[in-house]
Amino acid sequence: MAAAANFTVDELASIKVELQHYESRLLKLRHLQADHVSNLEKHHSKVAASGDKMDMFAEQQQQIKKHSRKVEKMHDDLHKRISQRHTEL
Repeated sequence: MAAAANFTVDELASIKVELQHYESRLLKLRHLQADHVSNLEKHHSKVAASGDKMDMFAEQQQQIKKHSRKVEKMHDDLHKRISQRHTEL
């Protein structure tokens, strides 16, 4: 869709860089989520007995939520930018 929207070469290069940043953020989010699940499974029995472990897991969840919002915002911005140009045609 981006190629059909008559973007200039510089604009396409900029979108490519943004897509690479988006991909790296998405990979980081997946890693954070996998880490969180792994830690929960690993320490599932110990969590009930230890209050500080709960803080660590809550902190991880907050980090995942924050990163999810960033990824979602990047996705929306890229989609809007490409769609807007595509509809101008």
